[in-house]
Amino acid sequence: SKEKIVLSMLTHVPYDGWNWNALYKGAEDIYFLNKKIDENIKAELRNLFNNNLAEIVRFLNDYLDTKMENDFLKLKLQKTSIPEKVKTLILLRLKWTIPYKDSIRLSLGFMGMPNNSKKSISMLYKTCDKIWRISGDTSTDFSFYTKRIVLSGLYTSTLLFWINDDSKDLTNTESFLTRRLLDISNFGKIKKFSNKLLDKNSKMNKNSH
Repeated sequence: SKEKIVLSMLTHVPYDGWNWNALYKGAEDIYFLNKKIDENIKAELRNLFNNNLAEIVRFLNDYLDTKMENDFLKLKLQKTSIPEKVKTLILLRLKWTIPYKDSIRLSLGFMGMPNNSKKSISMLYKTCDKIWRISGDTSTDFSFYTKRIVLSGLYTSTLLFWINDDSKDLTNTESFLTRRLLDISNFGKIKKFSNKLLDKNSKMNKNSH
């Protein structure tokens, strides 16, 4: 399956880089018992991901989103506050990446290239939207977009902290995330402040006419 191939590929990325060769080696490990594969099979493997390495990252991103959601639903945290749910979801997602830390680091560099930027932003938004929806947030007003923008920054900074954290667990990352979650706790204040600005601007515009 694509899932098995990608996960096997991740064991080779730290040595080969984020490239097709790492994918071929991953497939060799699973299906060909370390025997070299021919050009036809290589072409088939590339076609699985539309001949686009960024599609492998997107597939991995969706895989991690699904694992995060499945793990969260097992915990049955319906009565927990939304910020705590957000924290739990981010940590669950990161938990699945622990065995592949070096590969995740290289994927971030790869997706940071200019030609991958749109897809990278789309993937980040999709993950953050999923986190909010799983957490039970049903906002449709101004805060809908504000929350996703702020969470994008929160998630990205937490991911980068974890990438640069030498410890083997998520303890330091959890502490960092807990501190940063104060941002999310202030969403109500952000909304009120924004509404005040809008009202103020509206009054100023009326008075100017």
